[in-house]
Amino acid sequence: MTFLFGNDKYEIKILLWYVLVPVFMCTLIGGFIGVITNIDSTRDKLLLDMGLWIFRINVGAFANIFAYFISIRVFKWDTENSFRGIWKQASIGCFFTFLAMFFTNKDVTTPTSILFLAISVIIITIIVYVFLFQFGFFSRPLNTTSLPPVDYLFLKDSERVEKIDIRQVSFIKVEDHYCTVVYQKEQEWQEWTVYEKLKNFEEKHQASLVRINRSTLVNPQWVEKIEKNKGKHLIHMKCKNSASFPLSSSQQHLLDHLIPVIEAK
Repeated sequence: MTFLFGNDKYEIKILLWYVLVPVFMCTLIGGFIGVITNIDSTRDKLLLDMGLWIFRINVGAFANIFAYFISIRVFKWDTENSFRGIWKQASIGCFFTFLAMFFTNKDVTTPTSILFLAISVIIITIIVYVFLFQFGFFSRPLNTTSLPPVDYLFLKDSERVEKIDIRQVSFIKVEDHYCTVVYQKEQEWQEWTVYEKLKNFEEKHQASLVRINRSTLVNPQWVEKIEKNKGKHLIHMKCKNSASFPLSSSQQHLLDHLIPVIEAK
């Protein structure tokens, strides 16, 4: 359980809301299907079919949710709340669902029964994913490291104000008293240059950003790699066009903080 969900409150919330709620909804759907397909049946057959449909759809729910966690923890796949973003996980989940249905169904002996089973698996998978998408299941990835506290960076000029989740900021660099903030928004990299002191950003967001030299603050979660060249370390940051910054000699102690983050990805 720790392998899948971690230990912190954030991931416990994911377990409670983004797993149990879809399973609860699938239980309701299974009961509804069992009722409408056996309106004229006896009470015992009605209850039996309700139980079977509840079981089948929940098998699909657990199979696909399990496939999602495996893809995050083992394969380190990126996800987003769209079918294009989770088709690989959906394929694994559909396969798990088929295996579970096959080994729990004693009546799979003819080509017709196998075809019916395959169609049932596809329908169940679609039902499960409709509800997983509705709950935004894939829009909140499970990080392998503890998430920093929720913090926001406010940027403004004469025309607009932008509120940015500090976790989406890759780095901030200063040049001639102008700070350029590089951040990701809706899967696209953006930049915003403001007249501001780098020290002000450092003091306000010290829980999320670290200073690697006199002119650069970086978010450890966006460090791509660290290279050593001619005795000096270069910190490579994720952004639209790859960017690298030297680690000053006075900040060498940060390597103990940055390297474990890279290894955990």
